[in-house]
Amino acid sequence: MPRLSDPGPLHPIIRAIVPELERSIVEAKLPLRRYETVRTPFRQADLFRLGGRTRAKAWESGHQYGVSLDYV
Repeated sequence: MPRLSDPGPLHPIIRAIVPELERSIVEAKLPLRRYETVRTPFRQADLFRLGGRTRAKAWESGHQYGVSLDYV
């Protein structure tokens, strides 16, 4: 399953804070970039099955509900 980094599918409240969060990251000169936003339950299950990438099974992660995003 492909990784999504677009904030568009995020919950509206979370999506609204992304620009401010990313401005703060730039201002703090942190070497971070948005990596992943929403995950399908199938991708979440794959990541869980691979081990070490997540402790959450499908539907146990905020990524499936649009309330989590990862930066690396």
